[in-house]
Amino acid sequence: MVKACDFSLLPSVKGEGLSKVLLESLFLGKPTIMTNIGGNRGLAVDNETGLVIPPRDPQAMADAIQRLATDAAFRTQIGAAGKEYIEANYSVDRSVWELKALYQTLLHQ
Repeated sequence: MVKACDFSLLPSVKGEGLSKVLLESLFLGKPTIMTNIGGNRGLAVDNETGLVIPPRDPQAMADAIQRLATDAAFRTQIGAAGKEYIEANYSVDRSVWELKALYQTLLHQ
Protein backbone atom coordinates (compact mmCIF):
# COMPACT_ATOMS: atom_id res chain seq x y z
CA MET A 1 0.00 0.00 0.00
CA VAL A 2 2.81 2.43 0.90
CA LYS A 3 4.50 1.68 -2.42
CA ALA A 4 1.46 3.00 -4.30
CA CYS A 5 1.53 6.36 -2.49
CA ASP A 6 3.17 9.56 -3.72
CA PHE A 7 4.38 10.36 -0.21
CA SER A 8 3.90 9.27 3.39
CA LEU A 9 2.68 11.17 6.45
CA LEU A 10 2.74 10.00 10.06
CA PRO A 11 1.22 12.76 12.23
CA SER A 12 1.81 11.16 15.65
CA VAL A 13 1.36 13.53 18.57
CA LYS A 14 3.14 11.81 21.45
CA GLY A 15 5.32 8.95 22.65
CA GLU A 16 5.45 6.16 20.16
CA GLY A 17 8.19 3.64 19.46
CA LEU A 18 10.08 3.33 16.21
CA SER A 19 7.38 3.32 13.55
CA LYS A 20 7.42 0.55 10.97
CA VAL A 21 5.42 2.65 8.51
CA LEU A 22 8.15 5.31 8.52
CA LEU A 23 10.84 2.69 7.97
CA GLU A 24 8.80 1.17 5.11
CA SER A 25 8.20 4.57 3.53
CA LEU A 26 11.85 5.53 3.68
CA PHE A 27 13.13 2.12 2.46
CA LEU A 28 10.73 2.42 -0.48
CA GLY A 29 12.09 5.89 -1.31
CA LYS A 30 8.81 7.62 -0.57
CA PRO A 31 9.05 11.27 0.48
CA THR A 32 8.10 11.21 4.14
CA ILE A 33 6.56 13.69 6.57
CA MET A 34 6.86 12.86 10.26
CA THR A 35 6.32 14.62 13.53
CA ASN A 36 9.24 15.34 15.82
CA ILE A 37 8.39 12.88 18.61
CA GLY A 38 10.48 10.31 20.46
CA GLY A 39 10.39 7.25 18.21
CA ASN A 40 10.68 9.29 15.02
CA ARG A 41 13.77 11.28 16.01
CA GLY A 42 16.77 10.37 13.93
CA LEU A 43 14.81 8.73 11.13
CA ALA A 44 15.17 11.79 8.90
CA VAL A 45 17.15 14.98 8.57
CA ASP A 46 14.62 17.77 8.08
CA ASN A 47 14.45 19.09 4.51
CA GLU A 48 17.19 16.68 3.41
CA THR A 49 15.92 13.13 3.88
CA GLY A 50 12.36 13.83 5.04
CA LEU A 51 10.16 16.59 6.37
CA VAL A 52 10.06 16.77 10.17
CA ILE A 53 7.25 18.86 11.63
CA PRO A 54 6.18 19.71 15.17
CA PRO A 55 3.37 17.59 16.62
CA ARG A 56 -0.06 19.21 16.85
CA ASP A 57 0.82 21.86 14.28
CA PRO A 58 -1.79 21.71 11.51
CA GLN A 59 -0.23 24.61 9.60
CA ALA A 60 3.19 22.92 9.49
CA MET A 61 1.49 19.71 8.32
CA ALA A 62 -0.46 21.56 5.62
CA ASP A 63 2.70 23.35 4.46
CA ALA A 64 4.64 20.07 4.25
CA ILE A 65 1.84 18.34 2.33
CA GLN A 66 1.54 21.30 -0.03
CA ARG A 67 5.28 21.31 -0.66
CA LEU A 68 5.38 17.62 -1.55
CA ALA A 69 2.16 17.77 -3.55
CA THR A 70 3.31 20.65 -5.73
CA ASP A 71 7.06 20.09 -6.16
CA ALA A 72 7.76 16.88 -8.07
CA ALA A 73 11.52 17.50 -8.23
CA PHE A 74 11.70 17.93 -4.46
CA ARG A 75 9.59 14.76 -3.95
CA THR A 76 12.03 12.79 -6.08
CA GLN A 77 15.09 14.30 -4.41
CA ILE A 78 13.94 13.87 -0.81
CA GLY A 79 12.58 10.37 -1.48
CA ALA A 80 15.92 9.20 -2.88
CA ALA A 81 17.86 10.89 -0.06
CA GLY A 82 15.58 9.31 2.55
CA LYS A 83 16.09 5.86 1.05
CA GLU A 84 19.87 6.30 1.03
CA TYR A 85 19.89 7.60 4.62
CA ILE A 86 17.72 4.83 6.02
CA GLU A 87 19.64 2.09 4.19
CA ALA A 88 22.92 3.43 5.58
CA ASN A 89 21.69 3.84 9.15
CA TYR A 90 18.93 1.25 9.69
CA SER A 91 19.83 -1.76 7.56
CA VAL A 92 19.16 -5.29 8.79
CA ASP A 93 22.89 -6.04 8.73
CA ARG A 94 23.69 -3.01 10.86
CA SER A 95 20.86 -3.78 13.30
CA VAL A 96 22.04 -7.39 13.71
CA TRP A 97 25.65 -6.28 14.20
CA GLU A 98 24.69 -3.67 16.83
CA LEU A 99 22.44 -6.12 18.70
CA LYS A 100 25.18 -8.75 18.69
CA ALA A 101 27.69 -6.20 20.02
CA LEU A 102 25.26 -5.23 22.79
CA TYR A 103 24.75 -8.86 23.82
CA GLN A 104 28.49 -9.46 23.84
CA THR A 105 29.01 -6.41 26.04
CA LEU A 106 26.33 -7.56 28.46
CA LEU A 107 27.71 -11.10 28.60
CA HIS A 108 31.19 -9.83 29.49
CA GLN A 109 30.09 -7.59 32.37
